[in-house]
Amino acid sequence: MQRRPSLFQNIPALLIALGIGLVGFYGQKWYELPHYSQADIDASVELNMLIEMQRRGSHLPDDDATQQRLRSTLRAEIEGQINQELKKIQMRFGLGLIALVFGVGQMISMRMMRRG
Repeated sequence: MQRRPSLFQNIPALLIALGIGLVGFYGQKWYELPHYSQADIDASVELNMLIEMQRRGSHLPDDDATQQRLRSTLRAEIEGQINQELKKIQMRFGLGLIALVFGVGQMISMRMMRRG
């Protein structure tokens, strides 16, 4: 007589499948993530600076201190967006690794319990 596997016997396989899927998908996203050089960031800051100055028009004082503050704010925003995207991908990749490790550990544990 053949026994049907219970739900608990399927959990390790589901965790392993989920882990492989997450690691594969977000590993590819991490690999494809562009690497920005300082020159790229500087160019983006200057472009955003021009756009912001055109948007504000005559409302923005034209002194150097104000422009430096705006430039540093824009740089912080751009670098923050780049880091946020990287952290999000790395966190999801890590969750995939954790699911994979838990799935393999659960499978090994279940096999050892069946033998003992």
